Amino acid sequence: MHTIQEIAKFSSLKDNFVRRCIRDMNDILNPYIERGEKNKLLLAPEIIPIFDYIKQDKDKGLSLPTIKNNLLNSDFKLKKDRKTICQTTCLTGKPNDKDNNSILQVNNQDSEQANNNNQVIALLEKQIEDLKAQIEKQADDFKNQLNQKDQQIHQLHVLLKESKTSTIDYKPDENLGVFSKVLVKFG
Repeated sequence: MHTIQEIAKFSSLKDNFVRRCIRDMNDILNPYIERGEKNKLLLAPEIIPIFDYIKQDKDKGLSLPTIKNNLLNSDFKLKKDRKTICQTTCLTGKPNDKDNNSILQVNNQDSEQANNNNQVIALLEKQIEDLKAQIEKQADDFKNQLNQKDQQIHQLHVLLKESKTSTIDYKPDENLGVFSKVLVKFG
């Protein structure tokens, strides 16, 4: 189960917008929501692809009512409320004719939930790959900066060997926050 903040982070939406979606789309999102300790909202992992879909529509500039209509009219598999479907069967222990279809729906929903879980896993794997790429780029940038500093240190070493004096003034490098530029006074 995820918190609203985690869903907001996964979907790159703001917390307030996620809360507004939950409030305005309660009829759609309610099967994915549970209450935790101190009545805290906890969201099932299957809700992540739904918020990914909402994010795509929001990025297109669509309003929340339009996004809700698009979600309802899309081919997106939405989970139905199992409590309502199983209510009679769970109480009596015997399904009636109406409940026979409901049991089939519950079995179909289990396969839909597995599909939703696969969508969540695929989305998370994509996010992991994106993060790996960012980290590799940052590592390459850092290596380049270190190479530049090594070259500057080598140049400083050469200057010191050629210098007749040991009086050196250091000036900090504004970009990297280390001492790299050197002025040598000849005596």
